Amino acid sequence: MGIFFLQLHVAHNPNTVIGLFRKHQPPEVLSIGDNYATFYFGFSHEPLLFHALLALCLNRWLDSQEGRAVPG
Repeated sequence: MGIFFLQLHVAHNPNTVIGLFRKHQPPEVLSIGDNYATFYFGFSHEPLLFHALLALCLNRWLDSQEGRAVPG
């Protein structure tokens, strides 16, 4: 069983950790399905949180469109 951690730091202050990405190998089995990774964050700047969640949703949607024709 292996665990992979990735720390995310503030660009202007590398000593400040704002997030931790933990990959589960093998996937953690939960009642709602398999959990392949967990992301922990610790920042309270609301605009940053909003933009991070918006980017995450957009990236997940783009991933779900893989292989489909891009309109244009």
